[in-house]
Amino acid sequence: MKRFLAFACLLLPFALAACGTQADTNTIDPADTDPAMLSSTDEPEPLRIELPADSFSASDERIAYTVVNDSGEALEISPVPRLEAKTEDGWQKVEFADVGFCGTHDLLEVSQDDVLELDWFDPLPPGSYRIVRSIYEAQSTDDTPPAQISAEFSLTE
Repeated sequence: MKRFLAFACLLLPFALAACGTQADTNTIDPADTDPAMLSSTDEPEPLRIELPADSFSASDERIAYTVVNDSGEALEISPVPRLEAKTEDGWQKVEFADVGFCGTHDLLEVSQDDVLELDWFDPLPPGSYRIVRSIYEAQSTDDTPPAQISAEFSLTE
């Protein structure tokens, strides 16, 4: 019996140590996970267009929106928005109807309120659309292409 107790006393620490190092199968190793899955999707993009709603009536005269610059950088914005319609072939630019624009880029500070006038275009059918704005580095002298930001919305009857 003494031999059994002595033997048990010798093996007990090893048995307990083995239990304490057993891998937890419910733990996800962050190194094995796509970083995009670990980041929060609730964080808004630093450059974005915010709309007051996801859907508007085709009878509305205008769609108000805000361009937000939380990047902390000095940026400029194109003076005219672009409207695109979603088609079977992807996003297609909606051409202006007898409207002309001229001007230079505007300084984009923290935010800029703007409107998309629907009478700039031929009557728009119900569907999926997006407002697109071009963003430039302030005082840029090179030919760096602008960043494009957009916000999608639906037009209903």
